[in-house]
Amino acid sequence: MKRFIFLLAAICTACISSTPVPLVRTTIPATAPEHPLQAPVPEKTVMPNGLTMLSVTRAGLPITQLDMVLRVGAFNDPAEKPGLAAFTASMLNTGTTTRSAAQIEDLMAKYGSSLNISIDEDSTTLSATVLSEYVPEVIAVMADVIQHPAFAADEITRMRKQRLAELEHLEADPSSKADDVFQHTVYGKHPYAHAAIGNKKALESITRKDLVGFHARWFTPQASAVIVVSDLSTGRIQEWMNTAFGPWQGKNLLARTLIEQPPQAKEALTVIDRPGAVQSQVRMGHIAVPRNHPDYYPLLICNAILGGLFNSRINMNLREDKGYTYGARSQFDFRVGPGPFVVSTGVHTEVTGPALREIVKEIALIRTEAVHPDELQAAIKRYSLSLPGQFQTVEQTASMFVNLFIHDLPLDYYSHLPAELAKVTAQDVLRVARAHLDPAKMTVVIVGDKAKVEKTIGAPVSSTKI
Repeated sequence: MKRFIFLLAAICTACISSTPVPLVRTTIPATAPEHPLQAPVPEKTVMPNGLTMLSVTRAGLPITQLDMVLRVGAFNDPAEKPGLAAFTASMLNTGTTTRSAAQIEDLMAKYGSSLNISIDEDSTTLSATVLSEYVPEVIAVMADVIQHPAFAADEITRMRKQRLAELEHLEADPSSKADDVFQHTVYGKHPYAHAAIGNKKALESITRKDLVGFHARWFTPQASAVIVVSDLSTGRIQEWMNTAFGPWQGKNLLARTLIEQPPQAKEALTVIDRPGAVQSQVRMGHIAVPRNHPDYYPLLICNAILGGLFNSRINMNLREDKGYTYGARSQFDFRVGPGPFVVSTGVHTEVTGPALREIVKEIALIRTEAVHPDELQAAIKRYSLSLPGQFQTVEQTASMFVNLFIHDLPLDYYSHLPAELAKVTAQDVLRVARAHLDPAKMTVVIVGDKAKVEKTIGAPVSSTKI
């Protein structure tokens, strides 16, 4: 004990006698040098049955990412069966004609992996991260679940209960409810009008025949691609792909028909009444443009300045200046067809009306005056300098290449992206803001206490209770 005290005293003496270190920096640390993006360019191969393979050989860790993407999404749902695409996708790993759900799960666990499935309006994706030594086995499992789903009756019953429970949860969540009602209000009877999960009536009515028919119609090799990022050679992977997916056949159907411009929304303001709510979930926006629109790059920068970043105008106004919210953001949801522009936030109920007015003010301002050069350059750098980070892992890299297939982008698209963003000028931002943002056409959806919201807005509103 005495030796410990002596040692501690010696250390303290040394610390006191040494040159003091300032606790507060007096100079700003130097900025690290910028590293230009060196985006990988995938190699494209189309198999005889029409299946596309995009692959990149990435040396280093013995890890492989396999993402299978189909140009099939909620857009392909029959009008009377919204949610059928997502229901079908969710059934893929619940058993095939030769493997049960438990067997599939055990196999993937044996290989240290799992099969994840996601779906949105335009696409369905199956993904797996696996040690490279097990790539042929995982490709075989992936090919099996895509080609030979069993759609077993007991699994359909289980999945239906699971999806109905998920729907009930989403219905009770104000944020999810606001998203759903906004999409429905803006799109009307358009295929983009419903959430991917569908509705209670449709989920209860979907049959095995519906699932089998949807799979047979839309799950075809011509509408699909496998994205591979691996330390293994493309040639070896292609051999395994040919063995697993070669027998897959299907009619050459377009997974997406022409997506027309939806009509202008009829309801300008809708309140979903939630009595006693202390917060209002707000969605404000209108139909904008598809991903392949020529104004894509300036719109990306325009939105970054308006509401796409933490230090964007809408967030700094509503959060930092007014204290109305913890966060507010805007986005152009670029889809294959015309996607929406939407501002999303949750605000104190008592300031719902003032928050709406501030959002409209910011949208009007970016349509009136050219943005400051510093704002413009900060937004451009935010995107261009963050791009290298989006290719750090095999998962991130594959995800970026999924977008190439969904939107028919050039294989070297990401190599040219920083240069395209750098071309955007303040006049470009002003032009696209005037062309694609219109406060007069905005649809507003609010989930909150209707009586209190009316007082803040100063006018009666139509409403529906949750």
